[in-house]
This record gives sequence, C-alpha cells and structure tokens, in this order.
Amino acid sequence: MAYNQKEIYEQAKEAIEKNNLFFIEDVVAFIPCSRSTFYNYFPDGSDELDAIKEMLEQNKIKTKSSIRAKLYKSEKAA
Repeated sequence: MAYNQKEIYEQAKEAIEKNNLFFIEDVVAFIPCSRSTFYNYFPDGSDELDAIKEMLEQNKIKTKSSIRAKLYKSEKAA
C-alpha cells in the first residue's frame, strides 16, 4: 500500500490535537500506517518527528498542569 508522507504527518498532528495523545505509539494507532512505516517516513532527528514529539510534550504539560490545579483547588486529599 502506498502512503503519502504529508497526509500521514497531517493525520498524526490532527490525532494528537483531537485526542490529547502523549506517546508515539498512540499516534500510530490513530493513523493508517504501521509503526515501521511511520519511522521510515519520520526517522529520529527529522523535523517532522521533532514537531510531533513537541506536540506530545505540550499535551503532557497541559494535562499535568490541569491535574495539579484541580488538586490545589480541591478540598479533598485525593
């Protein structure tokens, strides 16, 4: 099956935004290609993979901040 690298990249970014994903494996589960194909298109150190990793990191930061804010405001210990 032939894949379009640009389409895969755009689908990956969309999946990250819509589903608040944290890990590359989660991204691959949402796009129509295998893990090996993903890494062939976006090898370690590529600009695209770096951008995807940055988006994932931003999701982690936002989620952690949100959880901490809720715990801080809560009167419950847990």
